[in-house]
Amino acid sequence: MKNILAIIGLVAVTAAPAAQAADLFSAFTNPNLIVNSGDESALGYLINWKVGDGAEYNVDMGLPFKGTMVKSVTKDEGDTLWFNQTVDLLIQKQSIDVQIDKTTGKTLKELVNGQEQTIDNTPPTIVSQDYTSVTVPAGTFKAIHIVAKTQQDGKDVQIEEWANPKETPMDGSIKMIMTTQGQTITMEMTKFTKMH
Repeated sequence: MKNILAIIGLVAVTAAPAAQAADLFSAFTNPNLIVNSGDESALGYLINWKVGDGAEYNVDMGLPFKGTMVKSVTKDEGDTLWFNQTVDLLIQKQSIDVQIDKTTGKTLKELVNGQEQTIDNTPPTIVSQDYTSVTVPAGTFKAIHIVAKTQQDGKDVQIEEWANPKETPMDGSIKMIMTTQGQTITMEMTKFTKMH
């Protein structure tokens, strides 16, 4: 279980570098993966996030590791945005603040519980991308379904995400499933706020 926590940057309960964990999460939610075109100018409508945009999620890592995650845009600095991701599980709470470049989607700065981290903007490998619908506590949405893979500490990680950045806020993440070493973490959106 500890390896999974380190991989997705949800809870820093091990000695695994929190930077690598947060970088993996940030890389996967990077809008470049949703556009998947290589044309950075195509990102404009995706990174037109507003302060106040936010979403809440149920996080299920198997008993007793259940809790919530809240993501929200906290600051707009013109060319860059800051967002916060806070995960609250029974065992620990973790806060990640991320600064991104609006024109490229690249992570510029990362703070995990206030500690600045080393940044790696290398995205996971996309296995497939298709269009479908997904139902979560927040409702039913049309979504881009992305399957990706990566490695963390020599271990394979598979990531599935259902996203709709037009109808839901920020990166549009509606549901995410991450699997490694036979253990699975599921995150499902429960509600969201999208500023216009």
